[in-house]
Amino acid sequence: MPTVPRLKTAFFVGMVMSCAIKVFVTTTSKLHQNQNEAANKNIDKKRMFVTTTSKAHHNQNEATNKKRLEFIHIPKTGGSAIEYAAAMANVTWSVCHFDLKKKWCPSSQKKRSPAKVHRVHRISAFHVPPALLEPDDDATKYIDDAELFTVVRDPYDRLLSHYYYIKRIMKQADSNVNDPDKLNSWIKKKLSPMAEALKNKKPNSTSYFQSDGHFIPQYDYVFDYHGEQVIKHVLRFERLHVDFESLMKKYNLSDTIILSKTVNGKQGKHTRNKGLAVPNITIENMRKIDLVYSNDFEAFGYNKYEEGLKLQSL
Repeated sequence: MPTVPRLKTAFFVGMVMSCAIKVFVTTTSKLHQNQNEAANKNIDKKRMFVTTTSKAHHNQNEATNKKRLEFIHIPKTGGSAIEYAAAMANVTWSVCHFDLKKKWCPSSQKKRSPAKVHRVHRISAFHVPPALLEPDDDATKYIDDAELFTVVRDPYDRLLSHYYYIKRIMKQADSNVNDPDKLNSWIKKKLSPMAEALKNKKPNSTSYFQSDGHFIPQYDYVFDYHGEQVIKHVLRFERLHVDFESLMKKYNLSDTIILSKTVNGKQGKHTRNKGLAVPNITIENMRKIDLVYSNDFEAFGYNKYEEGLKLQSL
């Protein structure tokens, strides 16, 4: 039978071995944990590298594979001058994709068929908002694979510009062209059916496309029915030369397409000729303009007339 000292010795040895095993297991466990953490860090670093490299390649692709630029012509915003400047550089934009009568358009460009909406409502294909061009329409192809740009203008000034365009350029002039009553009668006649069309949500009505699309809200060109922006670059008529030159530089076209200095974005013909101006429009018509072009004022940062008066009084 073992003596007491021997039992104590055996118990002590057992305790030491047990502690050693626990230390070994704990150390081994921590070692594996550290190895796993290191491996995970390496994986994260690889993921970070892959992500960063992918972004770098993506940015390089964007820089080297920039899409061609295409112009969307909103009536009475200086569009004809932009189309002409491009044509002089042998670049086909907007009207020159369609109009065979423009002798200054590049002759080598294949002419596209008019948009379907043109055949129904007699609106020029290049005046049709992008959202209204149908996917299977030949006219739609002129904006395929392109980054789009356009010009917007103060809604009041745009309307006045169209009034003088109709009265003078379209040979509907009379001796009372600068009569405020004539202007206000014309505004009421043109905007009442447009207001009704927008109220009833009928953008495909004849009233909506009247006068070759000259009364279509500018918002309807820049955004689609879901409120998504479809035109990437929106220039301002009031600073047209500065905005246009800046955009041309981005596409390496600043030395190629040069906008004529005779295009005056600060004031319309009616102002230069000491004709009618915004204060000549009646309050009733002001409110009608504010209603029809509400989205234009909000989206492009133009002040409604009454809001402008309030700002001036501050």
